[in-house]
Formats: sequence, C-alpha cells, structure tokens
Amino acid sequence: MFRSRRGTKWVLVEKSADGTGTETLLGEFPHPASPMSWSPDGTHLLFMVADPLTNWDIWHYSFVDRKTTPILNAPENEGFPQFSPDGRWFAYALHTATTVQVFVESFPRGRGKWQVPSERAFYPRWRADGRELFFLHPRPDQSGPWAMMAVDVGAAGAGLEFGPPRRLFEAPGIYGAVAGYTGNYLAWAVSGDGQRFFLPQPVAAERPAGLAPLVVIMNHAALRPRH
Repeated sequence: MFRSRRGTKWVLVEKSADGTGTETLLGEFPHPASPMSWSPDGTHLLFMVADPLTNWDIWHYSFVDRKTTPILNAPENEGFPQFSPDGRWFAYALHTATTVQVFVESFPRGRGKWQVPSERAFYPRWRADGRELFFLHPRPDQSGPWAMMAVDVGAAGAGLEFGPPRRLFEAPGIYGAVAGYTGNYLAWAVSGDGQRFFLPQPVAAERPAGLAPLVVIMNHAALRPRH
C-alpha cells in the first residue's frame, strides 16, 4: 500500500509486494493521504489525511465494502494509527497546541478509549504479541535526544490497562534526524519481539559504542563470482 500524487489528487494505491500485477486505486483525496496500518486479517486499513481545516485526521478503508470513512477528524491533530496484533484496538497520537499524547481505542470504535500513562507520547508501535506498546517521548521543543519508552498492556475486563512507562534508551529527535520529514509517515520501527529498534540518525551523528551500522547492498546478484 502506498500513496501517490497524480495530477491534483492524492491517491492510495494497492499493489502486490513482488511488483507483479496491476495497481488497484483505493481512493482519491484533495489533500495528502498516507497509509498507516493494516488490520491483521487484511480487511481494514487505517490511514491519515492532512486536511488544512482539521489538521491530521484518521480515516478507515474497508476492503469488504470498498468504502472510506473518517473516524477521527477533530480540530486537533490525530495521526499515526496502529492496529493491535489481534485487531481489537488501535493506538494513535493526539497532538494539541500544548502537548502530544498516545491513546488506544477499540476497533470498531465505541467500546472504550484509554490514554497511555505518560505526560508526552508520540509515534506508537505494538510488540507482535500485543502485550507491550512502544512510543517516543519528545521534548517540548521537539529537539533531541528523545527517549524510547514502553508500557505493558494487559486486559482489564472488556478493556485495557497499562503498566507504568519505562524509559528504554535515548533516541534522536525524529524531526531533526530526517531531512525534509514532514510528519506523514512513521519514521521508526521495532522488531516483533521488541528487542531491536530501527531509527534514522543524522549522517554526522556519533554512533554509540557497540552499535553496528546497517549496510544495504544493491544489485547483489551482479556481484557474485562468475565461472
């Protein structure tokens, strides 16, 4: 799933990950629309729309009835939705003029809403078993270093409960680390077991001791010995 600007419209496009087949157009929007999270069963997509009147909004696309619906479009910034691994919940960031918080709501909505216990929280991600939620703790002026945080997530009746937030390590400020980043995609990732984190850093940043670089080799087939 990816977004593309075609003419005066922004579109969401579905295509096979191996590059074969044709594209399927899911919707057209007058403002930037960014895919964020598939439901585990592949029947729902959560995405963001940057509307100049209501700022970031969260929309839902159903692959069952092929319809798009706004689900969070208040005047504040609501963004970066992430389905839980069981598809029952989604986490998202709520960015107001004074702070930024992470909330978790039921999916479909209507069965509850819970705030992650942190005075500032941004960019949520789930562990693959759904029992831990990670997020970044930004400084008020969005400067670095930020902190990578985690909270345990458990069931509380028909709802959820969170453990106390834990500081895992210092992380670079995402806004300062990625040149030209405008906040329309999640700029970090975590492995399914919650043990490895992938974050961008400025080229000039000093790498902490013991942290290996990530090397990407393009066109590796052409480098194989020929006999």
